[in-house]
Amino acid sequence: MYLITRPIFFSFSITILLLLPFLFWDGLGVFELGVLPALSFFLTCYSLSCLMSSASVKVMQSSFWLFVYIFLILAPVSQQLVGDYPWLSNYDDYDLFVSWVIVFLGCLFFSVPVFLEDKIEKSTFALDFSKSKVRYFMIFSFVSFVFGVAGIGGVGSLFIPRDQLSALFEGNISESMIVQALMRIPVFVISLFYLYNLTTTSGRRNKFRNGLLFFVFAALTLIINNPVSTARFWVACIFLTYFLYALVYFKMKVNAIYISLMLFLTIFIFPVSDAFRRSTDVSLIEYFRATNVSEGFIVSPNYDSFQQITNSVIFVENNGVSYGGRILSALFFWVPRSVMPYKYSSSGEDLAVYAKYDFTNLSAPLWAEIYLDFGMLGIPFGFLLLGYFVVRFDSVVGRVPNIPILFIASYGIYFLRGTLLAVIGFFAVTLLSMYLLRKK
Repeated sequence: MYLITRPIFFSFSITILLLLPFLFWDGLGVFELGVLPALSFFLTCYSLSCLMSSASVKVMQSSFWLFVYIFLILAPVSQQLVGDYPWLSNYDDYDLFVSWVIVFLGCLFFSVPVFLEDKIEKSTFALDFSKSKVRYFMIFSFVSFVFGVAGIGGVGSLFIPRDQLSALFEGNISESMIVQALMRIPVFVISLFYLYNLTTTSGRRNKFRNGLLFFVFAALTLIINNPVSTARFWVACIFLTYFLYALVYFKMKVNAIYISLMLFLTIFIFPVSDAFRRSTDVSLIEYFRATNVSEGFIVSPNYDSFQQITNSVIFVENNGVSYGGRILSALFFWVPRSVMPYKYSSSGEDLAVYAKYDFTNLSAPLWAEIYLDFGMLGIPFGFLLLGYFVVRFDSVVGRVPNIPILFIASYGIYFLRGTLLAVIGFFAVTLLSMYLLRKK
């Protein structure tokens, strides 16, 4: 049955993915921009279609190609066709060509380990929580929440708009990241522990207890990580981790459902998800009505990833590469700048300042981060390594859902969009917490 339906499902998937952009593109779209955009488009559509028709659970690969399809294909092609961008700029053909080379090489070399998947040794990593460690971690989560709330000025600050919350730290990204991570992450990790227990323990009494505690901590997680004061990508990551866990546990067609849902959310819901960024006095219905999806691909800062790659090309032309300094600065985000004064600012901010934009809190996709650090030679090696990591660990999602892998996949689009210094804190602290809570 599956062998008969898979080619049909693949054909249906790739047809939809090939035709969807024409809702937003005027004319032939990607074919008018040259060979590289067209090759990137077809490679992405083919990869997503293979994933959607596959019986294997490959959520990390799905996140990668989803990001490419929306942020590095749909949006930049729409922008280039009309000659307009989220941030006012003029680019020559050479810089745009180099940007497409960067995008295509990243996708191509990411695909190499995927095509060699059968020859790569798969990880057997699995997370099994230690109950005794979780008890101590619950105490820590309470203490960290109290200190975190004190650091932002009280419980009331949990429900102020995100820009006002960020202003409390006066531009200190590291301090803001650490305080908010301590406040928001531990309770989320505890909720995952009880979700894991709910699906792995037997006995009606145990299941009732774990189910009740999961709903309690999940509710606390969603209150603390509410969409008013919390970055929308982190809120989405929490929901997606729960959602993917359910898909895997109930043996549903994970890739197809995940990709379809994320296409809908990212294209139609993502642009309006930032409604409360500056104020809580917003009507969601009116905000949604006023949002033009196709126009949003062109002028919305949400879709500035390709433009930031182009800005990184211009930046490197005039300033040279950073030789790994930016990635090291992100990895040592927890070290105060007074101790590590040579730490770089976020790449998104540096690119915005160099381009003389009024607003500097911008993204910088992984393609731009690698290019800023290592130039064009870094792109093949960086994405070859990323592809190898994804292939090696994407296969460990089994009958009992692997929480760290599902979390990485849920965080994937946020991580790929960057900027690395701003997104790595929550990512690293969450994975470190899971690692410390494992059974030895």
